[in-house]
Amino acid sequence: GLLAKLSLGVAEKFEECLAIFRGKATKQLPRIDPSIIAYVEAQGKFHRSLSEYYQARCMWDKILLGELLTGYGTAIVMLRESIAVLGKLPKGSLSKSDLNALLKHLKTVLASWEKDNNTIYFEQPPKSVTEDQKLSQGTFMVKAEEYIFVENAAPVPLMLPARKMPLNSLMRGIGIRG
Repeated sequence: GLLAKLSLGVAEKFEECLAIFRGKATKQLPRIDPSIIAYVEAQGKFHRSLSEYYQARCMWDKILLGELLTGYGTAIVMLRESIAVLGKLPKGSLSKSDLNALLKHLKTVLASWEKDNNTIYFEQPPKSVTEDQKLSQGTFMVKAEEYIFVENAAPVPLMLPARKMPLNSLMRGIGIRG
């Protein structure tokens, strides 16, 4: 689905950034903090892993809806691969609590799918997912909008005028008595 394509698109942008660092910016690379490079690399792997998870979910749902005839085993293997990549991310590259919560969720989904497959569908999971079964390219949505500088522009007020939003009613709205 769309989330798989978008996550893959984000992963590709992180990988493109690394390629630029390592290709065109080799002279500046020693001056860049290594933790930034590690972070960008981990984010690329993280989003590629999310893409596999979303693609596995999409495949599983399409089978349940009757849009695909088979694929339970393939979806299970995709989810296993996603979990394996997340489990190998370097420590400190993501919030430990967020990563643990995500891994717990993915493992719960995997256990449910394996139980269903072993009791209802009986589809043998393949040893690995072939490249033609994975998304070949991500989607990156950007709305190109040219910036136009306006000379002597009037300042924009950062709040509503008092007559439209009295301070007392605003304070009462958030529980402060005036």
